[in-house]
Amino acid sequence: MVFAVDVGEGSFVVENINRSSNSGSEAGHFLVPKLFLGKDVKLAQLDGFEQIGNRQALVFWPDGRTKQALIELAIDKRGGEACKWQIIIEEDGSATLKEVFENK
Repeated sequence: MVFAVDVGEGSFVVENINRSSNSGSEAGHFLVPKLFLGKDVKLAQLDGFEQIGNRQALVFWPDGRTKQALIELAIDKRGGEACKWQIIIEEDGSATLKEVFENK
């Protein structure tokens, strides 16, 4: 299963993916249809993702394990103040959301 992000489009999906040495990667059934981030939300950083087609993807194995990864979302509030959140994904598949405060 993969969580795949299209950075340019600001969208993401969760889907089954079948892999074999003969066919490479082949997208399967969408478990979560394509969803879009809010119009002012930006993907500020993606770490630990791999390139699959035109998307960045995080692969989850049947036992729920994955690579350690980071997703950072940002939004500019009126007045130029930025808000950021980090989603930290551990190798066991657990995730933590934290707000990032910046001193200016």
